[in-house]
Amino acid sequence: MIGEYWRKIGIKMLVKPQTRENFRLRAFSGEALMTAYAGVVTASPTTNTSPREFAPTMQGGLQWSKWGMFIESKGKQGEKCDMEAACKLLDYVKEWETAADDAGRRAAWEKILQSNADEVFSIGTVNGISQPVVVGAKVRNVPKEGYYAWDPGGYIGLYQPDTFWIGQ
Repeated sequence: MIGEYWRKIGIKMLVKPQTRENFRLRAFSGEALMTAYAGVVTASPTTNTSPREFAPTMQGGLQWSKWGMFIESKGKQGEKCDMEAACKLLDYVKEWETAADDAGRRAAWEKILQSNADEVFSIGTVNGISQPVVVGAKVRNVPKEGYYAWDPGGYIGLYQPDTFWIGQ
């Protein structure tokens, strides 16, 4: 049991499993004091990867769901962002969205990542999940190891499967 491990190091926990719907309702209402949920899926961002999940742009961002709801509803629901550092993230996302080239998108990404590192808007864990891939003996150019994340590239899509080939 997870609680036993925490208790050994002096942390008392009350773990209460709940449905996803109840979890979201509690998080979105602000009732939940702390949540543990799947984190950032952008494991390896590029200049063309949207940085929206690093800013209060969507209700699903559990650390700022009311601000995200405000953005998603175009100001009809939720609350307007009132934390200067988080509001700057919205400006950086706009910079990325309106950038004319890779250099502009890269500059916006760098500001977003630096701000998240400086402010620590959420605390996450780093996980190295192996993605099993079955490859035939003649298939070439498939990486032996890689990232496991939906975005970018839909899991193995990051590795450009169109560059794999069949050897003789």
